[in-house]
Amino acid sequence: RAGQHHRKRTGARASCARVAVSGRETSVGPLESAEVRGMVGAMPASEAALRTSELTQRYGDRVALDRVSLTVAPREIFGLLGPNGSGKSTLIRILCGLLAPTEGHAMVDGLDVDKEGEIVRQHIGYVSQAFSLYRDLTVDENLDFFSSIYRLKGAERLERKQWAIDLTHIGPYRDRLAADLSGGWKQRLALAAALM
Repeated sequence: RAGQHHRKRTGARASCARVAVSGRETSVGPLESAEVRGMVGAMPASEAALRTSELTQRYGDRVALDRVSLTVAPREIFGLLGPNGSGKSTLIRILCGLLAPTEGHAMVDGLDVDKEGEIVRQHIGYVSQAFSLYRDLTVDENLDFFSSIYRLKGAERLERKQWAIDLTHIGPYRDRLAADLSGGWKQRLALAAALM
């Protein structure tokens, strides 16, 4: 089942993750030394929500990503697991169009992340581990600000904002400053902003 994750352990640190995608379980080792196998070529690139092919990222002599190839279908949940320094953040930065890969190719929603990074960012939402919204704005003000960044207007803006509030159950905190939310509610606010 999509979204199931299992960690294999050797000693105290994870060396491999098992990720099930479309009913097929695939081993995923550290991204600096392994390629996601068994998912490439499963569907045409135009139908994939996300596709990477031989994605490589080097920082001088250090290889952060080594020929990472994967395909994620629309509406599929995909987990990216690995130890610190294994290349997860580097991969995310490439997929967001913020970092050009040294080699290889990546597509998000049919868009080339290297050539169409700005358009890619208009099609995606990203929730970072650290809270990155405006602490001195209320929940409502943060959502209004982010809806304007996504160029939402009029009835669509109101509808998407209400949908995100309902989904995250953050409605009772709409007038509260983001700084005054608990850690969990800050993450819900960040998720609501990313999903709009």
